[in-house]
Amino acid sequence: MTNHHEKHILLVLGGTRSGKSYFAEERTLSIAQNRKLKPIYIATAEAFDDEMRERINRHRQERSPQFTTVEASLDLLPLLANYDENHILLIDSLGVWITNHMMQNNDVDKVISTLTNAIRTSKASLTLVSDEVGLGIIPENKMTRQFRDHIGKLNQSMANIANKAVFMVAGLPLDLKGEDTND
Repeated sequence: MTNHHEKHILLVLGGTRSGKSYFAEERTLSIAQNRKLKPIYIATAEAFDDEMRERINRHRQERSPQFTTVEASLDLLPLLANYDENHILLIDSLGVWITNHMMQNNDVDKVISTLTNAIRTSKASLTLVSDEVGLGIIPENKMTRQFRDHIGKLNQSMANIANKAVFMVAGLPLDLKGEDTND
């Protein structure tokens, strides 16, 4: 039986349109209800063009009103520090967040290390959504190859500290780590 005061870290990995965000939202709300936690949705996307603005608006409309939404395209650290054991944070997505740091020419290895430490020390429970991109062909350009390498390193770091990890394929969850406790 799970201790309801124990910090829960769920990592949800998947490719584009794999169902990872939907699964993460449903699981986060279930955990929030069962543990009496306040669900906070941390959105990392930035609208650089009209198509991205449309995607962000669609995500907002589809999101459950049970979530309080906070937008954080770069700086997750204060959020991880400011919420406590009465909250569960859904961060969607770490892939977009890494891209935002790459676009700012930040030291991504340092950013990953700092995020990993902040997640370890955060008192809040967490659901982390991230992209799995290492299953395909070798990308044709340097930035895409760097993204693939950074997200792979970040995913390994997050999986290492997560209580549970799930890989989404065609809308179906494949358990990678941890037992399903039906929180």
